Amino acid sequence: LYCCRCGLTPIPPSLLTSQSIVGGSQATPYSWPWQAVVCKNEWFIFCTFKCAATVIGKKWIMTAADCVDENTQNWSVRTGVFDESEKEGSEQKPKIKKIFIHPDFDRKTKRNNLALIQLENDLKLDTFTQPICLPSKDKGINSNSTGWITGWGFQKIFLIVKFEKNQAEIDFDSNEVCERTWGREIGQSELCAGELGRTPCESDIGDPLVAQSASGKWFQHGAVSITDSKCKLPGYF
Repeated sequence: LYCCRCGLTPIPPSLLTSQSIVGGSQATPYSWPWQAVVCKNEWFIFCTFKCAATVIGKKWIMTAADCVDENTQNWSVRTGVFDESEKEGSEQKPKIKKIFIHPDFDRKTKRNNLALIQLENDLKLDTFTQPICLPSKDKGINSNSTGWITGWGFQKIFLIVKFEKNQAEIDFDSNEVCERTWGREIGQSELCAGELGRTPCESDIGDPLVAQSASGKWFQHGAVSITDSKCKLPGYF
């Protein structure tokens, strides 16, 4: 999967504190260059937004397994996107070669909620498309630290739906916080993050949870897997 330098932002993000993704602060355009879109192919060339995803290599995209199935004809991906509802000239639309669902994914409990999308050809790494770093097993994240989630919270402006990328700072919690809130044990491969007013929303499945290292590189520590429709409870990643 590893191909190149990762976790770099040619356009730096504005790290202003905000709340939930839907209604959070708007991200600086193209400042999270690893974020991608997964959409479902409908009639003719119409493609419906399904989930966020991340570029993790020149030929690899990662998203939540809950978002996709293994039929490559059903799905499309786009990178270099800021406003999901517009064609911006910065986009790449690579062809999908294969989709790998985590072999231990449980659709009912959402455990191991990850999928990898293999592309036919290499992505062009530029200002708008860059891979995120993935941490090694011994370099996880500590509770009581913070990270960022980014995604496309929609808003209506004069009856036109806009899908511009938003961002929110979010707290990493101890496992007990999610277990107490949801009544569900947290698995070894899961993280708990969020608090009242600072959580992902139901529409944010697949959004990356990232944190910046001391070296300045950004690492992805999870993807939104379980959250509530009212955007008030801590989520599972």
